[in-house]
Amino acid sequence: MPASGRNVWHISGLQDGRSDSCLYGPEFKIGDLYFQLQFHPPANARVKVPSARSQPSVLYLVLLAELGDVPAGLLSLKLRATFSIEEVGFKQRIEVKDSLLRWRGGFGPTDLQLDAAMSGLCAADALTIAVAVDILEVQTPRAIVLRWPVDSFEVVRNGHVANPCRAGFHASLSRRLEIWGWGERPLELRMDLHPSIDATGNIFVSLRLDRGALPVEDLELRFDFSIEELGYHATSQVLRGDARAWSRSLGVASLPTDCSALSGHFGTLTLGLSVEALSCTLRRPSSSPVWTDFVSPDFRYLLLSAAGHSVAGLPEQLHGELSWSSFASVCSANVHALRSSLLSSGVPTERIDVADFSGEVEQPHPRQMLEDFFRRLDSSTKVVIYYSGHATKDGAWCFRWLPTGQKYPADVTVAPHELFQWNAQAQANRARVPLEILVESQCAGSWCLAAKDAQLIGRVFAACAPSAHAWAAAHGSIFTSWIVGQGPEPSLTAKLFPGGPQVPWEYSRSGAVGPIKIFSADRIGRAVAPPLSLSLACNGSSRPCSSLDTALPSMASPLGMSTPGSTPWSASLNRSVLTTPSPTGWGSQVSRPLSASAGRRRLMASR
Repeated sequence: MPASGRNVWHISGLQDGRSDSCLYGPEFKIGDLYFQLQFHPPANARVKVPSARSQPSVLYLVLLAELGDVPAGLLSLKLRATFSIEEVGFKQRIEVKDSLLRWRGGFGPTDLQLDAAMSGLCAADALTIAVAVDILEVQTPRAIVLRWPVDSFEVVRNGHVANPCRAGFHASLSRRLEIWGWGERPLELRMDLHPSIDATGNIFVSLRLDRGALPVEDLELRFDFSIEELGYHATSQVLRGDARAWSRSLGVASLPTDCSALSGHFGTLTLGLSVEALSCTLRRPSSSPVWTDFVSPDFRYLLLSAAGHSVAGLPEQLHGELSWSSFASVCSANVHALRSSLLSSGVPTERIDVADFSGEVEQPHPRQMLEDFFRRLDSSTKVVIYYSGHATKDGAWCFRWLPTGQKYPADVTVAPHELFQWNAQAQANRARVPLEILVESQCAGSWCLAAKDAQLIGRVFAACAPSAHAWAAAHGSIFTSWIVGQGPEPSLTAKLFPGGPQVPWEYSRSGAVGPIKIFSADRIGRAVAPPLSLSLACNGSSRPCSSLDTALPSMASPLGMSTPGSTPWSASLNRSVLTTPSPTGWGSQVSRPLSASAGRRRLMASR
């Protein structure tokens, strides 16, 4: 797929007044893909007397996805394009990596530089626009095909020979690549080029896991290698190894080339590489990486979903080339992942109810289902509702309800204040059971604000801020994958999505509302600050807690705590994984994360 080519477009008749506001060049093919140049000339290019331009000039290179052989599931395309306009002496190179959808809209030179070059175009009647295109990278699910141009290969080869090392394992050039399809984060690899490993100038390539990569246990890749200028194609290889093999300095190496022409090659050497992940086993945490206290055999659960082309409201933002209708399968995957996590944690099947309001299955009215769920009398110590689906800009859930025995469905929305009111009415004449709500939708943080207004006895755990986006991938939503222990913290995926990181929100039992502040046990273990004298109020008394002297300096920053004498620190620990003091310091992790109240009780008992 990666290839290169050049197209020249001659435009005439700019002054005849017959050209449209946008001029479309002929289609041209680079590799298996078709492209087109689109040019918006300045307004005064069509008048014979110079005057101020009413609009800037714009030049785009557009991918024609409806033509050619676009790979199925194309995630991203990286191109290097060099634009030139002969009559005005303009030349500019761009290098862009973006999705298929964005490439269909097109990319082009910087407007300001193009405008400056086009300022003398008022008397011109013809233009010659040329573009040289290099397709550098094609990203599809679990595979990547790329071109790696090496300028002045003789310099690379001679420089390597001048600094020899045993077996030629010293890497002269290195580049990073990503393979998507194994979670919210890509499989990040570092590819090293090792030239001149023998007298005939042969080379080999090695691959290793990059720093901060996914927790891989075993990985198997199919690797193909070619050299364009020499017409060389190596035999397809399969590279496999465990985490230790992929993480060492050399990584896993390919077989060396068998091409004697390399020793006499000068100039650019373009490597063509294809890497496909055949299998990848990831280390999965034994439990959720965040303490959310919504898992217990004594709780009762209602898992709701509502998504599809006929459901009102907004779906979550979809990563890659997922379509609007794909969100229905994402919601189904979310519910399945949470239900599986609950079952594996010992929650009985009969305590988990599931309902899909996509308008295809007959269901009771959503309000009736929720009120019945609240009114049910049993031994449950908490009731938990999970929702994954479409929502309004105010955070209200959007259901497509198909009444029993009816042919046509109807739209039903459930606003946060309505659900909290139903819950209060259902439990008006009996002891209230705490309610916990998990919201996987757009503008989910609105439920936290509404819970504070309603003084909810319980907790709300939301995927994003009140007016923010939540993101979804093909295998499930970012937030849900995180809370069930199958994905990273949403803020770690900030560079993958536009608009900044996705920050989950919370309404806590203490009545606080805002972004969730997470810290991990390893931060405590790394504490190196000097001891801090701190007194904690316990049952009206004050006593120095020496066992926390070393830990608190590193804990205070991520938790946003203030100095002693302000808000009690224990109120901020309801999600945190704590460690217990040992003879050598804070190093051993407890078997169960502690909530704020549990942490406080343990401190009091230790006295």
